[in-house]
Amino acid sequence: MKGMEAELLLGGAILDMYCKCGALSEAECVFERLPAQDVISWTTLMAGYSDHGYNELILDCYEGMQNNWVPLNTIAYACVLNACGDVRAADLGLKLHSDIICKGFDGDILLGNTLVEMYAKCGWLTTAQFLFDSLLIREPTSYHSLILGYLEQGDGDNAWDCL
Repeated sequence: MKGMEAELLLGGAILDMYCKCGALSEAECVFERLPAQDVISWTTLMAGYSDHGYNELILDCYEGMQNNWVPLNTIAYACVLNACGDVRAADLGLKLHSDIICKGFDGDILLGNTLVEMYAKCGWLTTAQFLFDSLLIREPTSYHSLILGYLEQGDGDNAWDCL
């Protein structure tokens, strides 16, 4: 293994450890010192932020990936979509949905269920229901997201239908 590859591998492992321990300021220091920030290091940092509810920092990471031409993978898309739902950033979520389709990730089970959740949290229940109906595999979180979305909008009949 070459020097930079070894540094990335070791740095990535340390970054992951700090994120899992909740030591996010240490994780950020490791991230900044990596010889290169690749999709794996970005998604590791975003997953750490996601585990601790730092949605704005996830959106900052997304912007950083865009600024540095780092393509998103499935995990990165899922982290950013979850953050979009939590902060009700439906417009960004819609843009990401379009990117997912363009890049051929639209058949991904995780992303399909995450999109349903994001749209439901943002109150776009027609879109969430349409996506839910088109999913080949529905996760329990998708049912839960739709039911909560309908209840928050005062639509008990559709919530009951989902149940």
